[in-house]
Amino acid sequence: MRIPLLGRQIHLLLEEIDQVFADSQGGNADNYGGKAGNINSFRNIREFIRLIPESLLELIPTVLLEPDGSFALDWEHENADTSFAVSFGSNDELFFAGLFANGAKQRGVEIFNRFWFPEPISKNILRVIKGK
Repeated sequence: MRIPLLGRQIHLLLEEIDQVFADSQGGNADNYGGKAGNINSFRNIREFIRLIPESLLELIPTVLLEPDGSFALDWEHENADTSFAVSFGSNDELFFAGLFANGAKQRGVEIFNRFWFPEPISKNILRVIKGK
């Protein structure tokens, strides 16, 4: 059975998240004293990926594990000075920050409700995809 391209991208992202989580469980995840992946952050990032609109997977994010054990996704446009990151807190909070063309900045917090994709996050990912 062939997996459609979008399904394959989501599958690969979920596999990467699982691997980062598994690798972190021995402690000292980043060799600088970083904490193991937080289970609630791990669950939140996996649910977020399942809700992500197809249009936002035109640019695949990088999976990151922050020193406090929180997971994050980072979108960077290769030809522009634009990037946007979402950090997944353990209490259903999505912290986001972006740097965009002409020095514009955006940051904020959304509550992750698991029913729809947060619009401010969607808009900022699209800005990175477009290189603006």
